[in-house]
Amino acid sequence: MKGDWFKRFSDGGKLYLNDESFQPALSAIKEDLPTYLEYIREGDKVLEAACGPGYTAIPLSHYFKVTGFDRDVKVLDAARQNGEKYGKDVEFVEADFFDIVKAFGKNSFDAVSSGGVLEHFPKDKIKTLLDLQLEVAPIVFAQMPLFTKEQVEGVNQFGIETHHYTKKDYLEDIFKGYNILEHRTLEKRPVFGRFREFMAVIGR
Repeated sequence: MKGDWFKRFSDGGKLYLNDESFQPALSAIKEDLPTYLEYIREGDKVLEAACGPGYTAIPLSHYFKVTGFDRDVKVLDAARQNGEKYGKDVEFVEADFFDIVKAFGKNSFDAVSSGGVLEHFPKDKIKTLLDLQLEVAPIVFAQMPLFTKEQVEGVNQFGIETHHYTKKDYLEDIFKGYNILEHRTLEKRPVFGRFREFMAVIGR
């Protein structure tokens, strides 16, 4: 993903978790937990893609054995500090999204999870990333913000490539031909931002 993610998280005050920010993040995972548990079991191995400072990976580690990866070493350093303070069964690894099969191996996890990641890639690259995730694990949990055009412009101030994809774009174009096991729209949750999210569960 293009752009200065360290600066974006740092300037937005979201580089380091604290008690005030961790509890809403944990509550959001608790809200989504029934969906996860329809497809995997507590204690299963989950790979958190492009994990950033760990806002999803760390709460997930209270229920699953989580490996978070990111290619930004400065962001990973913050994630490790956050994990030491708030995580349970979690580790963080430097890796590029397009190299996950080489980095982790085929069928090395029970699921791959990502939140706020796929919208930063063009459609053809998203399909490539889905294919790679489905080599690493049989289930993919993907959450994407349903940004307005104005919100996309705000994100792009940091030089971060972000696309304005709608729920229809995902279902009828980007994810077309994939095994979509379920999908739903999530209402705005303060810990993640002032926007709704689209969640899809995709299987082999």
